[in-house]
Amino acid sequence: MPPLPDEPEPLPTPPGSPLPWAGKYEASLQCMPPEITMRIMGFTDSRFELINLALSSPYLFAVMKMHEVLILKAMARNLLGPSNLDICLLTMGVLKVAQSGEKVWQCLYALSQRPTVDTIRDLKTLRNMVDLTAYINTMVTIYTYPQQPDPFWRHALRKYANRWPDGCVPDGNVSIDPSTREELQQVAARLWNVRDAAFGNHHSAPPRINHSKELMTLYQREMFCAELKLRCDLVSEAGYDIPEWMHEEMPGDGVQSFLELL
Repeated sequence: MPPLPDEPEPLPTPPGSPLPWAGKYEASLQCMPPEITMRIMGFTDSRFELINLALSSPYLFAVMKMHEVLILKAMARNLLGPSNLDICLLTMGVLKVAQSGEKVWQCLYALSQRPTVDTIRDLKTLRNMVDLTAYINTMVTIYTYPQQPDPFWRHALRKYANRWPDGCVPDGNVSIDPSTREELQQVAARLWNVRDAAFGNHHSAPPRINHSKELMTLYQREMFCAELKLRCDLVSEAGYDIPEWMHEEMPGDGVQSFLELL
């Protein structure tokens, strides 16, 4: 991310109304009061975008620095499906078990039962929440480009695995013949094209499918589940037991296949 100056300049007064002779209003963030500017900043998709926007002028940077907590809360609400706040908080907190011991499980369980952004005032926590959700949403954007994501990625993984002589992708470095390598590269190239198309960077690709809000929320949750499982595995490897209630949700086969291909 771009470096931030240590201290913002004093918040300047926004410029006045457009000149009478202009004949039209000129919409600009520089002309808006901080309350409106904050709301607009709350709709950015990541902290990277927020910081880039803030660095575009001293006024915007000052607004961000003075109201960053409120802006990040707005971003979290806009980026997260309302029903996914619980699993986001669990995913954020599970690694703390390795730092503070198993007493953290009780806190995480209580937090997951009554999740809310309103009580979070710690800037570092909000930054981590927005960063994690932006990362998850990037993965969801790629995953949901196909019309039917689940069967598409399951089929893609089978197709990739079947290119190996024994139909199973080996662990570690192995020696493969040139023809197999070429076939694997062709499959990988098609999958990279899907990634580029998902972000509008592939000119010949068809437009992305607009899935329903409910489906996107579900896919977001599955991606959080996968990240949570990965972090639980790290905690388990450190010698801590994982409570049964942490295994109540698992990512679907489509998401698992997608992540294996990565």
